[in-house]
Amino acid sequence: MNEDPILMREFGQKNGLSAVALSALLWDWTISLDDEVQYMWRSPLKTNKWVYFVSRYLGIISTLVDNAMIFLNAYKPVPEETCRRWICFETAVSMILFGLTEFIQVLRVYALYHQNPKLRIALILWFSLAVAGCVHYLWYIATRVDFDLACAMGHLPAIGKIYSAIIIANEAIILFLLFWRCKVIAPSRASLEAVPVAYIVLRDGVLLFLAFCGMMAISTVYHVKQHNSLFVTPAIIALLSIAACRMALNLQSMKRPGPRTSSLSELHLTTLPISTGVLSAVNQTSHPSPPSSTRMGKPTRNDRIADEHSHTDLS
Repeated sequence: MNEDPILMREFGQKNGLSAVALSALLWDWTISLDDEVQYMWRSPLKTNKWVYFVSRYLGIISTLVDNAMIFLNAYKPVPEETCRRWICFETAVSMILFGLTEFIQVLRVYALYHQNPKLRIALILWFSLAVAGCVHYLWYIATRVDFDLACAMGHLPAIGKIYSAIIIANEAIILFLLFWRCKVIAPSRASLEAVPVAYIVLRDGVLLFLAFCGMMAISTVYHVKQHNSLFVTPAIIALLSIAACRMALNLQSMKRPGPRTSSLSELHLTTLPISTGVLSAVNQTSHPSPPSSTRMGKPTRNDRIADEHSHTDLS
């Protein structure tokens, strides 16, 4: 065993973060296994299903490979070519999971704006630019970055900072579009809660934005303090995998009513639905709404908006 204290410390840090990431993924998989069998394995093979399985098992396989690599090297110096392949694999997995999460979010925004053709073009261009940025960053890691004996990157290149900025910018734009649309749909909080899909999609957008900001902040601080932000990649993979799986699983549970859709209060805490028609049906059966009439017996503006969005399919 190599007794270099710096090498041992760096391997110890990566080993700890990888073990935590794998534990989190396995824990989330265990507690959601019943729902996976009920809502995923027994459903037709559609976009939502393959998004779930790719996100779930690619994340687990990636962290298993990461832990195996650490175990096999056993605190020994790692050849640079092995490091390069190892880190490129981790980076590629994180980008795929990020793309799947963004894909679901983009579909939500597109449907919330009633499939606006101009917005569709803008979203396609924006998503394509983000993918191009990810591919360029992966190419840079594969060809330009040098690694030490513990697969640590000596410095954070400018392209890495740009990649982090792209992630934050993507989530900020999505959040702005959600806020803007929800403000039109429901100007007040009371009217927003009357349109459950807008309320839940906006809430999820805020949570994802905060999660991504926290993820990038921790990565940046870790690089400044420890000089190697790539060590947190397994934790980023775990976060992205769990987020994408939860969004896909809860969407599927909305399409197939069951114990998870027993009450609207539970939906507000546990679901990330995309199908507004299903959510509207659950809302009506769980919490009957008061008569939607004004003094002259005509529906109010909020009633018309709620009805309009209850028939919008975000899937």
